[in-house]
Amino acid sequence: MTRLQADAFCGSPESAYHRVSKIIPWVIFGITAVLLAALWRTIPAEIPTHYDYAGNVTDSGPKGTLLVLLGLFALMNLLMLVIWRFPRSWNLGVRVTPENRVRVYRLARDMMGDTSIAVAVIFGVMTISTALCMDVGATPLAVGVIALIAIPLLRFYGRVFLMRKGF
Repeated sequence: MTRLQADAFCGSPESAYHRVSKIIPWVIFGITAVLLAALWRTIPAEIPTHYDYAGNVTDSGPKGTLLVLLGLFALMNLLMLVIWRFPRSWNLGVRVTPENRVRVYRLARDMMGDTSIAVAVIFGVMTISTALCMDVGATPLAVGVIALIAIPLLRFYGRVFLMRKGF
């Protein structure tokens, strides 16, 4: 860890999980890109691009739209890496003090790792299910997306709550 990184995280060391959770989204991106390339010839010229709350297709577009989605996936991964670099801008839900800063920033890094992976899974599933014109259905997809976003947040804030209570 460089001095700049150590200063940004107030001396909180980066764990193996933190390093791996920066790589996993790019692995998921690579798998998604390879699958998309392998499926490209079988993807119909028109694909569903929007669904209503009931899971019915409400709009369609050219299969090139998948490349836009893949580009957004890469952009999201890059933005998550940028966010990692500025921990003091995160809304942590607890006041950071000299006594708790190492623990708080470790928890925050865990949340960022969990969230980065969850966002990558969401983008990967969206891209491949759209490419395959899968009728995922609104309810299972919505529940999955909500769970993938909520679980890291609940894990983080639960740990912050326990930290506040002295556990």
